[in-house]
Amino acid sequence: MWDTSEVEVWSSTSCEHVLWCHGRFLKTGEEFYLANVYAPCGLGAKQSLWNSLLGRILLLNGERVCVCGDFNAVRSIEERRSARAGSHSSDHIPFNRFIDDAVLIDLPLSGRKFTWYKGDGLAMSRIDRFLLSEEWCLTWPNCVQVAQLRGLSDHCPLVLEVEEENWGPRPSRMLKCWKDIPGYQQFVRDKWKAMQIVGWGGFVLKEKFKMIRLALKEWHAAHSQNLPGRIESLKVRLAALEVKGEAAVLSEAELEELHGLTTEIHSLSRRSASICWQQSRSLWLKEGDANSKYFHSVVASRRRGNAVSFIQVDGVTTEGVQPIRQAVFEHFASHFKESHVARPGVDNLQFKRLTLLEGGSLTKPFSLEEVKTAVWDCDSFKSPGPGGINFGFIKDLWSELQDDVMRFIADFHRNGKLTKGWDTGGEAWEWRRHLWAWEEEMLGECQVLLHDFTLQAQLSDTWIWRIDPASGYSVRGAYQLLTSHPSDTLDAALDLIWHKQRLRLAWLDAEEWRQLNTYFFHAVPLVLSGYPLGRGLASHRWIRIV
Repeated sequence: MWDTSEVEVWSSTSCEHVLWCHGRFLKTGEEFYLANVYAPCGLGAKQSLWNSLLGRILLLNGERVCVCGDFNAVRSIEERRSARAGSHSSDHIPFNRFIDDAVLIDLPLSGRKFTWYKGDGLAMSRIDRFLLSEEWCLTWPNCVQVAQLRGLSDHCPLVLEVEEENWGPRPSRMLKCWKDIPGYQQFVRDKWKAMQIVGWGGFVLKEKFKMIRLALKEWHAAHSQNLPGRIESLKVRLAALEVKGEAAVLSEAELEELHGLTTEIHSLSRRSASICWQQSRSLWLKEGDANSKYFHSVVASRRRGNAVSFIQVDGVTTEGVQPIRQAVFEHFASHFKESHVARPGVDNLQFKRLTLLEGGSLTKPFSLEEVKTAVWDCDSFKSPGPGGINFGFIKDLWSELQDDVMRFIADFHRNGKLTKGWDTGGEAWEWRRHLWAWEEEMLGECQVLLHDFTLQAQLSDTWIWRIDPASGYSVRGAYQLLTSHPSDTLDAALDLIWHKQRLRLAWLDAEEWRQLNTYFFHAVPLVLSGYPLGRGLASHRWIRIV
C-alpha cells in the first residue's frame, strides 16, 4: 500500500520470497528501489535467496536501494535468544557475507532489542531489519529504524524514518582554507581591536573568542558557502567565452576575464576540497578526489558512527535526546563531585624547606617567552576548548592576541585560580528566593557597582572590596545611620558612613540594597563603586553578601 500523494510506483515485480518495487518520491523526485523480503527457514533456500538478491543489487550499482523484511536470520548469536540452552545456528555467517558483498548498511535498532517474540517470554530474536545502500544513506543521512509496539502479531512493526534530532548547538571549527582567502587576517585583526570588554583577563579572553567566532561565522557565509554553485556558475561563463573564442577573436577585456575566471575556479576548487577534506578527516583524501564516492562514504560513515541512538544506564536502555543528555549530565556530575572523606594531616611532620629565593623562583610570574613557547609547542589544528578556536588561529594572530592572553595568565597567577564573579553575569551568586522584578533591576546596578569583587578560594560567598585601610563600612550600619540622622549635605552623610571602626563583615541583601539606593542614591553608589569622595580607597577588606 502506498500513499499516492507521496510516492509514485512505476513497477513492481514478484520473485520467489521477494517483492521488488521501483518508483520515486513525488516531493523531492528521488528514484528508489525497494525489496520486500520474506526469507525461508531452510539454510539452503536462504543461501539461494542471498545469491539472487546479491546479483540484482550489484546490477543496481549507484541506485538508492532498500532491502527490508523478515530475513529469518540474525547477524550474531546475541541477536537470538532460545529456550533451549546451547542452541545456536550458524546462519549468521552467510547472512553477514551477503550484506558485506552487497555493500549494504545495517542501521542500529531503536525502541527494542528484538523484533520477533515467540510469546513464551523465552524465545526471541532480531530477524527483521532494513538494509540500505550507500546511495540511500547519502541521500537521507539521518535515517533511523524504530521498532514499534507489538500487537497480535509475533513481529514488532519496523519503521524507517528520517529524524533530525536536536542535540543542541554544534561545536564550531576553524577551517584551514580561511587564511588563504584574501582579507581574512585583516578582518580578524580589525574585529579584535574593535572589541571593548570589561572584566578580568579570563572573562575578556573568553568573550572575545566568542565574539570573533560569531563574526567568522558570518564572514564564512559570505566567502565560503555554496562553493559548488559558485564554481558551476563560473564554469558556465568560462564555457561561454571559450565558445565565443572558437568563432571570433576575443577582446582584451574578454581575455582578461577568461584568465580571471580560470584563476577563480582554481581557487574556489581548492577551497572546497580543503573544506571537504577537513570534514571527512581522512588522510587518504590528501591524495584522492574530494568528489569521489569514497569521500562521501567516509563522511556518511562518520556521521553514522557518531550518532547515539541509545545508551545503557545501570542496565536500563535510555533513548531519546533529552533522556540521553540528562543521563550523560548526571554521570559526569557524579564523577566530578567531591566526596568528603577523612584524610590524614601533615601538621606534625617535619619537611625540608626551600629558601626564600628558591621558593620565589617557583612562584614568579610567567614570561611572554614562556607562554609563547608553550603555545607554539601545541598542534596548530588542536583546540584548547570546545569553542573551536585552535592554536593555529592564536599563532597566526599572536601580535594582536598576546596582550589579552598575558593578562589572563597574569590574573590567574596572581589569584591562584580561575575567577568567577560579577563579570560573568553573577552566576556565582545563589539567592535565597526568587527575585522580584524591581530586585532584578537593582541587581543590574549592583553588578556594575560591585565590579571589583572577586570570589575567594575556600571562603563561601566571600569577596574582596577596595576600601580605605583606616575605615570600615557596614551596609546595614550605614543604612541605620542614614535613616536615624537627618543629613542635608553630602559631606554630613560621608561623616556618618566613613568612620574609624574595627574591621567587620558587611551583610547585604536585596531589600537593604534597594533601601540604600532609594534613600541616598548619590553618595552610596559612588562609595560602593570605589570613588574616593575625599577618602583614599586602596587596600582590601572583606564584604560578605547573603
